[in-house]
Amino acid sequence: LMLLVPAIQLAGASAPVLLWTYVALATLVWLLFLPNSVYLITELNLSHREDGPTPVPLWYDIVQTLTLTISGIANAVLSLAILQTVLIVLFIDPARPTVPASSWAFAVVVIVLGAVGVYLGRFLRFNSWDVRHPLGMLRKLAAHFRVRGKALEAFAFVVTHALLITLIYVPVYALAAASLFPAR
Repeated sequence: LMLLVPAIQLAGASAPVLLWTYVALATLVWLLFLPNSVYLITELNLSHREDGPTPVPLWYDIVQTLTLTISGIANAVLSLAILQTVLIVLFIDPARPTVPASSWAFAVVVIVLGAVGVYLGRFLRFNSWDVRHPLGMLRKLAAHFRVRGKALEAFAFVVTHALLITLIYVPVYALAAASLFPAR
């Protein structure tokens, strides 16, 4: 969706409201599905395995699950990097071609929201399509957080997962940004 921004920008230079509306809607749709990529990290607990003898060796499950997890994290990191770069290009001051602090703040907020989405998916079994039933989601959320200790569990989960993704994302984007926005 974001790849269409330059075409819309060229075609509608006289209609910036259309451009920003499109960017906002595309970002919201992207953000709604982002946790699906990062969610794969929760499969590393191998809870899908049956107890006892199984025809699938443990080493195979580990390799397969790790491969899927890495691909999910790579998808999340690369898509966030693309969006952060698009936003920088749209807002950059040509006199100062550097990565603005606001774009890093945006990335951190997105990572935290992604971690919240992973928590909602793992513990409340929500998925991206559940937003079609907001009242049901709110009722389930309220019931979940009425249970003692669930708020602390959610906080700890979100913080640790956000830190993990941030520790992966920041060096990757910093290296990419160094070539995109070289220091003068």
